[in-house]
Amino acid sequence: MQRSIFAALSTIALMNLYSLPVSALNGRFEASREQVMNKAEQRFDKSRQETIEKLNSRFEKSREQVMKSSTKDLRNRASRQ
Repeated sequence: MQRSIFAALSTIALMNLYSLPVSALNGRFEASREQVMNKAEQRFDKSRQETIEKLNSRFEKSREQVMKSSTKDLRNRASRQ
């Protein structure tokens, strides 16, 4: 009986000794993972913002061309009448 109690207590003690370094490693890993995720998110945000700006620029150029051609068409129609 005493041997089984001693074995159980020894097992618990070994598990505790094992879990302390693992939790320390997990903490370091978590901090490193968070840093990597933040950098990836920043790159993604920068890329997304650049894409949005390019699309806005294209849209504005296209809109200006449409407005110019519409104005020319209206002037041509007015001069024909």
